[in-house]
Amino acid sequence: MILFSSNDQCCGCGACASICPKHAITMQQDEYGFQFPRVNDALCVNCGLCTRVCDFQKEKAAMNPLEVYAVMRRDTDALVHSASGGAFAAIAETVIESGGVVFGAVLTEEESLLMPIHRMAKSKRELSVIYGSKYVQSDLRNTFSEAKKQLESGCTVLFSGTPCQIGGLKAYLCKDYPNLITMDLVCHGVPSAKMFQDYLRILQKKLKGQIVSFCFRHKSEGGGFIARVECMKKDGSVWYKDIPSYQSSYYEYFLRSELYRHSCYHCPYAGNQHPADITIGDYWGFETEHPEAISPKGEMSSPKGISVLIANTLKGVEWFTRCRESFFVVPSQIEYAARHNEQLRQPSKPGTERERILKLYASKGYKVVDDAFIQRKIAIQRKEQMKFFMHKYVPRTLRKLIKQIAGMDDRL
Repeated sequence: MILFSSNDQCCGCGACASICPKHAITMQQDEYGFQFPRVNDALCVNCGLCTRVCDFQKEKAAMNPLEVYAVMRRDTDALVHSASGGAFAAIAETVIESGGVVFGAVLTEEESLLMPIHRMAKSKRELSVIYGSKYVQSDLRNTFSEAKKQLESGCTVLFSGTPCQIGGLKAYLCKDYPNLITMDLVCHGVPSAKMFQDYLRILQKKLKGQIVSFCFRHKSEGGGFIARVECMKKDGSVWYKDIPSYQSSYYEYFLRSELYRHSCYHCPYAGNQHPADITIGDYWGFETEHPEAISPKGEMSSPKGISVLIANTLKGVEWFTRCRESFFVVPSQIEYAARHNEQLRQPSKPGTERERILKLYASKGYKVVDDAFIQRKIAIQRKEQMKFFMHKYVPRTLRKLIKQIAGMDDRL
């Protein structure tokens, strides 16, 4: 049974493995840590369910969003602990309050390292660990089958994830359930869990302790890209360290589109083809598109983040309406949000160093990748210091002579 002919045709959602009646398909890592299905021919009976359930390779019909909003949570405390404007948290809490369950990605400790997995939450306490962005591909494990059991029991289920994970879930379920609400992200792409864990191993050595929590988008200084790491020492004491993205090899390479799965650069869900009832993400460019809402008296002037919320279906509109009072809301248009977010127009493009970084990682490990990142940062810093020194203290005629002798960059 051939599931795909090239790696860009598989997103690693695991729907094929979940639906196989003979458990003949397992998810296995390649040299970069990305998960791919592998078929055990001795167990396979060629029923074809695995190929039929693959939503990633199917033609997608363009969807026209029914409603588009810029939203920000009214509850300031809840907003601080949520990604962007807190859109996911408010809807997820509404589902929990109605007696439903929520599936989403968490970072949980496994063998002394944080592992990104999908998990079911039945209470607000369990829900809290799902909040926040995770810039890494989560392991869905058996959550597709768990969600199906909950749906067939009559329970309301909110399943959140990347667009390809939602596409995989809906294909696995084979039918629409009225008690299912799906929510996906404006997704740029995902690095592998293995690479993320290898980065954490390096970081733990630098911090001389065990990392027990990792928040990618901590809002201590607004809604920017600052990670907060919770580290535990051997004596049991805990301390926190804030790491700006430009000081982290993993974080900066993620933002520069260097580490994503190959299929992410060919994502069929990018643009207006999201499979979920609701799509959420950062509303970049909100100040430009809606300046009236950020005036001194405007309600949405908080630096803690604003979400774009796109209702793709009537079910999405219904669930947003249920919790609308939890938000400050500004009606918007998909064209406005897409102007400032490339993934609402097309898939991410590979970074210029992607091939070099991945080859280095596969052959020599993440420490060499991290060391090269640091060395390059030091070299850039020294070059900037030299530029400053030359301009401030060296006469122009002497600078020109030095450049001619040393063959230095004309921009010095």
